[in-house]
Formats: sequence, structure tokens, C-alpha cells
Amino acid sequence: MGSSESNNHSAVDRGSKIPDERTKVVKKKTGGNPHKNLRQGLLYRNGLMNTAIAARSDMMKIAKRNSNESPLLRLPAEIRSKIWEYAVGYHQIEVYDAYFARTRLSNVQLSHVSRPLRATTSGFVKPKYALPTVCRQIYVEAAAMVYTLNNFRFDDRNVMDCFIKHRALGQRRLITSVDVSIAYFRLYTTGARKLLRQTFPNIKRIGVPIVVAHNAQRISPNNSQKELLEDAKKRVVNLVKQKEGSDLKVEWYGECSQNFMNLHFW
Repeated sequence: MGSSESNNHSAVDRGSKIPDERTKVVKKKTGGNPHKNLRQGLLYRNGLMNTAIAARSDMMKIAKRNSNESPLLRLPAEIRSKIWEYAVGYHQIEVYDAYFARTRLSNVQLSHVSRPLRATTSGFVKPKYALPTVCRQIYVEAAAMVYTLNNFRFDDRNVMDCFIKHRALGQRRLITSVDVSIAYFRLYTTGARKLLRQTFPNIKRIGVPIVVAHNAQRISPNNSQKELLEDAKKRVVNLVKQKEGSDLKVEWYGECSQNFMNLHFW
């Protein structure tokens, strides 16, 4: 079992299929308990928004008018899907504490910066990920892509803990790629953090700081020689795959700073 070393990685390949459910506006039958209509637009139990609307409601009239009159929403579903993908997908979302590192989880204020996962033109415009808020149809079709098509990188253990704590289960189920921090990975290896598949049930890729491999290098008691870096990397990858499963992709990111060279994981 090996690992991939790359700074240009994608949570989901561009050719991957997105679930068909996102391309439909669900029609909700009228009648029954009138109080149920008051719950339209509320969240499902998994935390995702309930987009069902009554077939004869004013909101359905607006949805139909948008889909018939909007030049964008009139496009074929396959073309719209590609537009949404390029608008909100294939980025690295770096999540950090906007007010620097805090000692208490409740004080962490999350913010983010986005970068393209692959080489792009000089005219790259950082997305705001507000596209799904434009209208109900775009939300249904594009909201999941913010999670499924991007890589999330966390610069600190508290930041990742805070992000997980404030994400609904439905959102965590959509995430497929994360980069963990050194401190978080250390807690993860000792069992102080849950398995990634428990936190992100559909995780496909994890990025590990390269300094973890450097600190995992063993020193021979006979000649005091340090273990080859490639051997240490293989042991780290094997550890993750033993915990998560052999199908999880493990990649390395970052540089090795001298400030972290004294942190040992084994």
C-alpha cells in the first residue's frame, strides 16, 4: 500500500456523477394536516434543508416561472450541472480561526480562504459559495457540490473540532476530502479523536502533513541512523488504512518546518 504526494488534489474527479436528486424540485402533495405546510422550508433530521413545496402553492408558481423564464435555468440539466461544478467546486477551502488560535473551542471564530486545486488562469476569482442561495432550484442542484467537490484543510486542531461540531450530519456525509493538522492527526492516532469514517461517512481522501512522516522516522539503536523517510511514510499510510479501510486515499501536503521536528508520534 502506498501513498500519493501531491499539492494538487481533487476531492472528486471532474467526471464523477453527482446524485440525481439534486436536479429535481420535489413536489409536495396538498391536503392532510394543514400544520404540515407550516413546516415547509425547515430542516430535515440530518440538518439539510427541506426543499419540498406544495404543488399548487405560490412558491411552486415562482419555481416554475424561474425554470421557464430564466436563460440560465432553461439550459439542459447536464449543462447546468457543469456550470455549478465550475462555480463552486474543485477548490481547496482552508478553514482557520479568524481571531487566531484560541484555547477554548467556544471562542473559535471560523473563516476560510479558497484556492484552485489545479493550475488555473491568472483571472481566477475566489468563489463566495453563495450560488445555492440564489433560488430554490439552484440550491437543490448545487448546494451539495460545495461539500462533495472541494477539499477542506484545517490549520489547527480546535478549528477542525469546531467545524465538525457545527456541521449537520447531512453536511458531514457530503464531505469527501480533508487535510488534517499535525495536532489533530496526533490525537487521531492515539484514539482521542473518532475515525474519519465516523465523522465523515463518505470520506475518500485524507491529507496528512509531511512533518508527520519526518517525526515518525525511527532511529536505529545500533548505529543511530534515521529510518528512510519513504519507509516512515509507508507506516503512517498503513496505520491510517488499518483504521479506515484500504480504499481511503492518503496524500501528503506541506513542508517540514524545524519547529515541528521534535513532535513524535511513535
